[in-house]
Formats: sequence, C-alpha cells, structure tokens
Amino acid sequence: MKQKIINFIKETIENAKAKGVVIGLSGGVDSTTVLYLCVKVLGRDKVFGVMMPSIINEREDTEDAINVCKELGVKYKIIKIDSILKAFEKSLDLNNILVKGNLMARIRMCILYYFANKEKFLVVGTGNKSEYLQGYFTLHGDAACDLMPLGDLYKTEVKKLAKQLKVSKNIIEKTPTAGLWRGQTDEKELGVKYKDLDKVLFLIFDKKLTPVQTAKKLNLEISLVKKIHQRLNNTQYKRQMPPICKIQKNDFYTDQLRTIDRKKTAFVLVDIQEKFVPVIKDADEVIKNSNILTKASEILKIPLIVTEQYPKGLGHTSKKINLPDKKFFIEKINFSCFGSKEFVKKIKELRIDSIILFGVEAHVCIFKTALDALKNNIDVYVIADAVSSRTIKNKSIAIEWMRESGAFIASTEMILFQLLDKAGTEEFKLISKLIK
Repeated sequence: MKQKIINFIKETIENAKAKGVVIGLSGGVDSTTVLYLCVKVLGRDKVFGVMMPSIINEREDTEDAINVCKELGVKYKIIKIDSILKAFEKSLDLNNILVKGNLMARIRMCILYYFANKEKFLVVGTGNKSEYLQGYFTLHGDAACDLMPLGDLYKTEVKKLAKQLKVSKNIIEKTPTAGLWRGQTDEKELGVKYKDLDKVLFLIFDKKLTPVQTAKKLNLEISLVKKIHQRLNNTQYKRQMPPICKIQKNDFYTDQLRTIDRKKTAFVLVDIQEKFVPVIKDADEVIKNSNILTKASEILKIPLIVTEQYPKGLGHTSKKINLPDKKFFIEKINFSCFGSKEFVKKIKELRIDSIILFGVEAHVCIFKTALDALKNNIDVYVIADAVSSRTIKNKSIAIEWMRESGAFIASTEMILFQLLDKAGTEEFKLISKLIK
C-alpha cells in the first residue's frame, strides 16, 4: 500500500513536469501523513507547507504542523485567514455557520493555488476515502487539488499508514476536526465514530452488501447504517465532474483519461470470432479500428495479448484482423480473461496496471474482463469504436455498465493520442499517419 502511493506521487509529479508540491497543513493525521509521503518521494526541498489558521483554530494544531515541518526540514509559511474572511464579510452575509465554514475552506484553497501557480507546484489533497464517500468535504475547497494520495484509504487505514511512517502518536490520536467553527469535530458532524463508519462503508461500498446485511454483520443499529448509506447516495454529485450537455458523439469531456504509463499497459484483443463477423452491423468500423490498435501496439512497443473464449477450431481470430508477429496468444478465457490462469500469469509477468480492451462480438467477455480487472486494481480503457455486438443495444448497455463500474470509455483516436504523451517524433508521425 505505502509503495503504491509513493509510486503514484512520483509518477504524477513527473508526468505533470511540476517542480514540487504544496500542501495545506492542519496539524492533523491526514495532512501530516501526506507531508511525510511527499518528503519521502520528492525530498524536503521540493515540498512546501502552508498553515492557514483562523481565530477558531486551536493554537496547538498550528504548533503541531510547525513541529512536523521542522522535524522534516520542510519550508513553510503561516497565513492567518481572518483578515481575508473579514473582507468577504463586508460584502456578504456570513451569519450561516456552514456557509462561512465552506468559504474558509475555499479561501485556503485559493492560497494554496497561489503558491502552486507561483512556484509551478502541484497542490496535494489530504482527503481520505471515509470523508470522500460521505461527501464530507467542500467542493472547490479542501476537495480541490491536483492529486489525492490518500483518496482510496479509509481513515482507520490512514492512521495505520501514519504509524508505519512514524508520525507522532499525539497527531495520530488527536480528535479529527476541520476547524470550521469552535467545538467542531468530524465524528460529531458525521454522527458516527470513524471505526464504525469505515466498517460500514467497506461492506456497502466495497463488498456491495445491503444496509440490512451490513447492520446484521456488524451488530450496529440499522438506522445508523441506513443514514450512512443515504449520505453515500445523496452526495454522489460531489464526486462527479459537472454534467455536460453532450453535442458531439465523442466522450472527450465526459471520460477524463488518466495518464497512461506505456511500460505498464497492454492492449487486450478479446474473443475475436470470424463466424460472427457477417451478422454484426458495425463490424467493418470495428475491424478497421482493431487493425489500427494492433498496428499501434507494434509502433509504441506496447504488449498485445490476443485472447479467445474457445480453442482453435470452434471460433478463431478473424482473418480480417492483421496481427503482428510479436503477440501473446491465450485460449479458453471462459468469458473473462481473468478466468485464465495463463492470462493472469502474463499480466503479472509483464507488470501490467492498465489494459486497453477491444474486440468484435466481444461485449460480454470485455464487460466481465473489465469488472475483474477493476477488482484487481487494474485501470481499464474500453475502446468503444473497436467493440461490437450483434445488436447496438447490447453494446450500449455493456458500455454504460462498464463506465458506471469505473472503466474509462474512449475512442481509438483518443486513446492513441493519450498514449503519445512523451512519445518520440517518429512514433508521433507513424501514429498520426495511422489514424488519418
């Protein structure tokens, strides 16, 4: 877990060509853990801490943050936000304590981005999975950042990681608070202890249990579990990009692709069966795009894994797909590629952490493969114009299910331009010629 986060921070900073990072420090376990990780990855000279207390914050919180910076040798700055808040109060009614608290969070993020822009740094978020799934954050406030290292760790997991990093016991055991008003604590606002919240979220969100099953398994009041479940559903809008009125057919805006590491990526051509090609309406386009992708695998030196549900003779790779000499061929995938021990072994052997899926009459196999890949923490990119089914409706349903499950939906052209990041001039020319 720790090493994966370290690699994530390193790769994100390198891909962004940033000179360093800036972190808002509260003196709490989340921001302190992020600071420790960033110093470990980047070194103290590329990390800058900012404390932004107000009259509401406890003095000891700022002192704890200062002590950590001194211990790690990190440069820091203290900016009191009271005078900035007063400037807003001259023009706005801030009698509502929640509105005022959210404004404070947004003021702090404006300050962090000031330093980020000035120094060509990235802003590192300090939120955790418990808060994220409960919508316990301020949009464009503490949720605004360029990367979120702890975003997939529950609060209890963050504390375990902090212990591994040898964060002060005082900070780890401190009562969590956002410091938005006097006496405010996270657990008081959420109405549940983190140790119980994390168990409930894990069973409902990760294990897909119902609230009734969860309450029974954890021996908790059903009313509490339902409240957590309801908050998870009601705050979904806070975890999504703003909806866009879609005019064009492509998914450029709605499917934001992550940076893809070509050294850890594989093209996976799934279950191409020649006997079904004549009955597929969009087969010609899918075969054309599949050929572009297989050729791109050669140009970009990205592994191509060709898989089939059946052994040769029952259904075999279409002769219309031009396969390169260098490829890995795997039979009997049993609907999901991950049903094949040979496929799983090859993925591990190649150290793959993202796969690009495409295939003719393969929507079921691709769907099942995508779900299994996501369960194994492998990023999935489904190439919509290189996947077909005997009916457009079946394909559309499968694509939407995969999108909702966490797969990225892209076009052939989009994925290739994404893969061209850091490509050489010759590679760029060859790929550009390929997709014309």
